[in-house]
Parts: sequence; C-alpha cells; structure tokens
Amino acid sequence: MDNDEIRISDLLYTVFKHRKTILVLGLLGFFCGFVFSGVSFLRNSRTNYAVNCSVAITSQPSADGVVNNNSDYLSSNTFYQTLNMMDAATFVMKSERTLQAAIDRAGLVSVTTQDVSQNLQVSRYNETQVLLLTLTWNNAEAGVQLMNALVDAIKEILPETLMMGSVAMIDAPEAASTTGGGAGQYVRLWVIFCVLGLAAGAGLAVLEFFLRPTLLNVKDVEDVLKLETLGSIPKDNSYFQKSMQLLSETHRADAGAVQAEFAGDENIHVLTIETDDAWARDVGPTCVVDDHGTVRGVDWQFNAWGGMVDGLYAHWEKDNAAARAICAALGMDCYDAQHFVLEGGSIHSDGEGTILATEACLLSRGRNPELSRAEIEQELKNYLGAQKIVWLPRGIYNDETNEHVDNVCAYVGPAEVVLAWTEDENDPQYALSRASLDALEAATDAKGRHFTVHKLPIPAKPICVTEEELQGYAFEEGEDTREAGERLAASYVNFYISNGGIILPQFGDENDAEAVRILGGLFPGRRVYPIPARSILVGGGNIHCVTQQIPRG
Repeated sequence: MDNDEIRISDLLYTVFKHRKTILVLGLLGFFCGFVFSGVSFLRNSRTNYAVNCSVAITSQPSADGVVNNNSDYLSSNTFYQTLNMMDAATFVMKSERTLQAAIDRAGLVSVTTQDVSQNLQVSRYNETQVLLLTLTWNNAEAGVQLMNALVDAIKEILPETLMMGSVAMIDAPEAASTTGGGAGQYVRLWVIFCVLGLAAGAGLAVLEFFLRPTLLNVKDVEDVLKLETLGSIPKDNSYFQKSMQLLSETHRADAGAVQAEFAGDENIHVLTIETDDAWARDVGPTCVVDDHGTVRGVDWQFNAWGGMVDGLYAHWEKDNAAARAICAALGMDCYDAQHFVLEGGSIHSDGEGTILATEACLLSRGRNPELSRAEIEQELKNYLGAQKIVWLPRGIYNDETNEHVDNVCAYVGPAEVVLAWTEDENDPQYALSRASLDALEAATDAKGRHFTVHKLPIPAKPICVTEEELQGYAFEEGEDTREAGERLAASYVNFYISNGGIILPQFGDENDAEAVRILGGLFPGRRVYPIPARSILVGGGNIHCVTQQIPRG
C-alpha cells in the first residue's frame, strides 16, 4: 500500500475501533436533545399574544432625493448605512431612545428595552411607506398598552430625527393568542444534539489518529493481523516460556505438520533448519544486493558472542552452520566469510555505503583479536560494499552481546538515526548514550552528510529479571547464567522494519507509547505494530535479534 492508502485505512480503522464510544456519545446527544427540546417546549408552550399594528409615514426628502439626518441622535456613519427613508425609520423605531420612551409611557417598570427589542418585529408592506409592527407579549392587555405607547413615541421621535411629513396609525393594536413554535423546531433541536454527539465521538477518533498515527496496543495488532492469541496472553512470564518450549518440541517432533500449516500461505515459507538458539539476526546470512538486483548471503563465523573468551554458551556448531543452510534452502549464492567472526546484529547499514558498529563489540577480544581496527574495517568494506565505518563507543548497558549496535542505534533514513537515550544522568546508560551521541555528531557518512539524531527513550524503569522468570531458565554447562534482579538490555531501538510496517518491542513501561509515537512520526509510510516483547528480552535479545530480512532477488 502507498502512504495515502495506509493513512486512509488507519483513519477508518481508528473510527471503527471507537465505534462504541461514538455510539455512546450519540446516545448521550440524543438524551440531551430530548431534555433540552422538552424544556424549550415547556417554556414556550404557555400562551403568548401577538399584538399587531400598522402605521403609515410620509417624508419630505431634499431636492436630491436623499433623506436628511435632522438630529444629532443618529451618527452620520450609522445613518448613511440605511438604504432609504423606510430603513432609517425602522432603525429609529427600534432604537434605545424610542423603546425606552414607549416603556415609560406604558408605565412598565420591570420591562427593559432589550425585552421589547427581542419581541418586536418591523417589516415593510410591499415596498410602500406602510410599516407593519408585531409585538409578541405574554399578556394581551399589557401588550396592547405597550404597542400604543410605542406608536405615540414613534409619532414624537421620528419627526425630530428624520424629516417626516406625518406618522399615522392605520390599524389600532390588536392582540391575538398564540403558542410557542411548532413541533418542527423541537425535532430540529433534538437532531442537532444527536449529530453533535456522533460528531464528538468521531472527532475523538480522528484526534487520536492525528496525534498517534499508529496502532497503540496489543488489541489493535490482534485486530489488524486477525490473530486470536495476543489478546489472551497473560502477564505470567512462565506462560511465555512454557508455550515457547512446547512449540519448539512440537516443531522438532513434527516439522511436516508445521509445513502443512502454512502450505497455503504465499507470504510464509517454513525452513526446517536446526540451530542452537533462536537469534536469526546473528546466525543467519547477511544479504547484499548488487546493481543488477542479485542477492547473495554472507556466511560469517559465529562463536556465541565471544567464543571461549566471553561467549554465552559452549556449543554453537548448529548456529554457525545456519547461514549457509538458509542460503542453500533458498537457492541463494553465499560468500564464505568463515574466517571472520561477526553477528548480524553488530552492524547496521544505510544501503548507501555507511556501516554503523560499536567499538565495544567488534573490537572485543572474543571475536577477531588478531585483526587491527583498520583490518576489521577492510573486511566489512570487502563483503558489504561499504565505503565508511562509523564507530560508536558503546551500546546498551548490560547487553551480553558486547553491546550490539542494533540495540542502541538504528537508521530511519539516509544520514538519520534513532539513538537509545535517557535524561537520567545517574542511570548507567546515560554515559554510554552520551558517548555515542558525541561520536555521531562529530561524524559524517560515506556521502559526507552529517547525522540527524533522534533520541528514543529507553524504558523509564529498568527491566530486571524476576525470581519467577529465573525459574524458567535451563542453563547448559558452560552457559552464562542470570540472577534475579539483573538488569536486562531493554531498548526500543531493537525494532524490525518489515514491508509497510515497524515491529516494535513493548515492555509494559510508561515509555512504550512514546516509542510508538516517535517511530510513527519517523516512518509515516509504515504502520507501527507494538508487540509485547518481555518474553524475548528475558532470553537476551529482542525483535530485531530474532529476525533477519532476506531481500527479494
């Protein structure tokens, strides 16, 4: 889908997601409309009286036909805004002076000029010099009395204000009973409130769409992906570990059943390749594409993130064979780089000649101790077609991979990256991120461009191993162990860029939504899928670590 299709589908989905809220607000508007229209009906249902009267006026215009202002009562600006003599007369009739004079003559102490003005209508009869006066009043006798007083005031004030020949009453004031407006006005009021309620609900949905143009929770992901499992996963981490273990055993016991399960899905291809662990990013092939679109894999040597120096487990033979096996299964050519130790998560490429890496990882003693920094750079350039390596000093605190770059910094565009960040100077991550920020700000990429760095917060509260989670581990001899309370290397930078989407880890932290917001803004053409990822994190990595993209060749 293109950008517009994604945005329209997101908007429609957001409105659909809030359908219950929209319905509730619509019903609330329906109820409010019922109440207000009822109150309005009761207020207007009492008997009112329409007091009608007509007067004829004559004028004495000047030689040029213009009605003259005969008093200081009307300002010149106000007077000359009238179209003709009858408009001027109407204005004077409804003026404060005329109405107050009428009230005083009628002796109505509690009545104001505003009361009279709101209930008095003056209209011209068929372009003649006859004016029709209608006064709506709640008492017939008082209404007639007030109308007579008004006509007397008009007879006195009009000649003083305008050059009038005479003012004569044609019909004496008469009162006719009437009631409030018809039922139509109350129905309209009712409908207006209903529409306002529905519009308010839809407005909230649209507001969420513009403020957070991405999916925000697991239920959203479930709805979009048509999954039935995500919403029912409890927070009990032993459930995750147990489920993963059962799935693993089931798949090993019956790989054919797994193949059959996805046989009809053109987007899912199951490769049955045995490994020692689950980190596809590090053990799978790093793919490169030439100018003709041909894709090849690079088979790096894998030694469990440090081999016998500081590796995480003692046996990694299956992992080391995985990249070549994947290439073979996909019918893809493979470069043999078994002389060089590297994991896919330890590098990031912009596809335009620049590689990001951390010194803490690639220069560690457990990988290629016999090679100098310059020789390591040359190996990367040879196999990845790169022109420049940008080194960051450190990665994420307590990252057992010797601080892979994919957990601390990632490209979001040419010369544009996100960097894991904290403003807490007492957090051990602060100094590490600060050092990387300084390095990025001082560097340029292969094309000579300076980097734009977006700070992506780490979880507000450190994510640590619980005693319960510790019970789910099964450590082999020689494998690195964990302790309850040990801080895990949780980072939102460990996201995966899919076709049209961003798969983003979530940790049940207050910064989860902020990470969604930031990446949603940086990838406007992609939908952000927030995925609960603690169960992956307790294993030592995250979403980017368990995935590895294979470009279409």
